[in-house]
Amino acid sequence: VAGEATDEAGVVEVEDADVEVADGVEGGVGVPGLVAQFGEEAGVGAEGLGELRQVIDGARGVGKLVVELGQQTDEATRFGEGWTEIHLEDTDLSRLVEDSVETFRRRALAASALLKADISPDIHAEVDAEAMAIMISNLLENAVKYGDDPVTVEIDLSMAGNRVVLEVGDNGAGISEEDVGLIFGRFYRGGDEMTRTTRGTGLGLYLVQQIVEAHRGKVGVVSTGPAGTIFRVTIPGFEV
Repeated sequence: VAGEATDEAGVVEVEDADVEVADGVEGGVGVPGLVAQFGEEAGVGAEGLGELRQVIDGARGVGKLVVELGQQTDEATRFGEGWTEIHLEDTDLSRLVEDSVETFRRRALAASALLKADISPDIHAEVDAEAMAIMISNLLENAVKYGDDPVTVEIDLSMAGNRVVLEVGDNGAGISEEDVGLIFGRFYRGGDEMTRTTRGTGLGLYLVQQIVEAHRGKVGVVSTGPAGTIFRVTIPGFEV
């Protein structure tokens, strides 16, 4: 699952990885080499590499960013365009969302964010559980990053006819009209002040869209403005 580790051992591993990557950046490998490496693995062209370099150069905490980038590049390679190895099985989505929320609570606590969940029980769907957990985590991470202080994140799961409806909302400043149609692009990050001062790879929402569409679903922004933004995911599903 995308995001921070949930046990003490995992945290140590992530922190050690941060140090190693930071040492590599400062000691000779350099950001250009790391960008080229990740770009080659993800099949990114010259234009995409330039955008990726701008993301890293403009971010704070380059060591942690590159660790996140490496993880999400791997996920983009596995679950991005042309993804065919999808493993569908009947999954209790209510339980999966609950587990994802609990896993994410530590991240929310670290960001002093309030995480609210309203999850209807007994909702099922034929899904790839690993991919869906990554999708949920990326939406939650996006909401925490762009919420206003104090950050409030809400996640709701319900049924509408034969469709599962997952909504994740934040209390941020909203998304500009020109960015709404672009935010699911690979490596895309909006150009407002909040984006420039918020660490990210530009891969999280791209992965969300690729995973949802692989499940014959749709994802989009249903509302955005000064009171915050709500993302909505719909996929086929049923209640038991």
